[in-house]
Amino acid sequence: MTTTHDVVVVGGGLAGLAAGRRLQDDGIDTVVVEARNRVGGKSYTTHTEYGDVVEYGGQWVGADQDHVLSLVAEFDIDTRPQYGEGAVVSRVAGEVYVEPTYVDALRALPGDAGAELLEAFAEIERCVQQVPRERPQDAPHADEWDAMTLQTWANQQFESPEARAAFERMIPGIYTADPSDISFLFFCYYARTAGGFDMVAGLDEEQDSHTDVVVDVQSISQSIAEELGAAVHYGRPVTRIVQDDDSVTVHTPDRTYAARYVVVAVPPTLAGRIDYDPAMPPAHDELTQRMPNGTVVKCHLRYEDPFWRDDGLSGLVEDDVGPGDYFFDDGYPEGETGRLVGFICGDNAREWADRTSADRRTALTAQLASVFDDDRFEAPIDYLDQSWPSDPYSRGAYHGYPTPGTMTACWDVIREPVGRIHWAGAERATHWYGHMDGAIRSGRRAAAEIQSRLA
Repeated sequence: MTTTHDVVVVGGGLAGLAAGRRLQDDGIDTVVVEARNRVGGKSYTTHTEYGDVVEYGGQWVGADQDHVLSLVAEFDIDTRPQYGEGAVVSRVAGEVYVEPTYVDALRALPGDAGAELLEAFAEIERCVQQVPRERPQDAPHADEWDAMTLQTWANQQFESPEARAAFERMIPGIYTADPSDISFLFFCYYARTAGGFDMVAGLDEEQDSHTDVVVDVQSISQSIAEELGAAVHYGRPVTRIVQDDDSVTVHTPDRTYAARYVVVAVPPTLAGRIDYDPAMPPAHDELTQRMPNGTVVKCHLRYEDPFWRDDGLSGLVEDDVGPGDYFFDDGYPEGETGRLVGFICGDNAREWADRTSADRRTALTAQLASVFDDDRFEAPIDYLDQSWPSDPYSRGAYHGYPTPGTMTACWDVIREPVGRIHWAGAERATHWYGHMDGAIRSGRRAAAEIQSRLA
């Protein structure tokens, strides 16, 4: 069966839905083809038997993430403050530090390690500001920085083992990759698109005070899908895209779509698994081969009450022992239920992604009991998790990342259309790379490109 449209959008995540909505609002006949039986991509919500709303994917929004916040307001979706009262706990090189704020915990490192770490942050910020948002490959030291892994930079930067360990512990939780996986150029570029390293690392106290949790984040996607109605087609993974001078044809197992243009709004590593005829130009093909998705398992633990708050703790934990890299209090500020959300990232996630949920629960609760020296953490009344590397239509999260050397080799084509094929996705955003806000921006940008061509 073949149907004909003006535009086909591949992928029903925030990027694809944002593109589809803008095109349809302009009177352009558009369909969104989604492989799953749901929309939202990596914004994915479940409701538990306890009445909890649990976010398996993205959930936090900052004050300057205008594009996602505009949709939250438009669809009247609730938000709540991120709980942040109380002390934070850090375990670095086997030593546990309990301090009033995260920055205080970093300053508390032994000897000169804390001062050295904060000096490194200042140096990072100077480097970040040298990287252009639109074309990071044009940064003054792009060739040098893209050839160097972040691990190499850290080895050169830090004299104190404690400072280096604290820095290395931070990276997987932010980038879902280890320092040896990414280049120093990408490290800086990612931070640049978010407004600076302080913003992404949680060092900007003013920004943190304006960070909220979206309640039922998947309802953003569901609300757009309801507007699009029958234009959203579920359960149709795209296997092949054929184009010529006049049209493009999108193939799924049980339906073919003919159109004038197509927006591919899936992560680069998944875009590279589609069969294209004619084949992608070499630079585009190389880019998708060199952009794996991050590795992360998101875990939720529910307790009868947030007993750590009574002990003056915020629930924020960073730990270099693992398997969890960090944890947050995921409960309502005035709530009576105890909820923690934890993240297993990078190398730890590679080890734990294929294990059972029960195994992860046992390991994480033992880890928390060890960090806090409190056996109460070993007895949650509920546990849920999502292994994103095991999801066939994500193959990881939060986002894809270019391996060292990729940005200077082929970043020129990250947003460049190929014939009638345009690209969207959080990895193709120049503001808030890898975030929900960036995904929405990218979808709207791709739609504007096609609107211009149709006009």
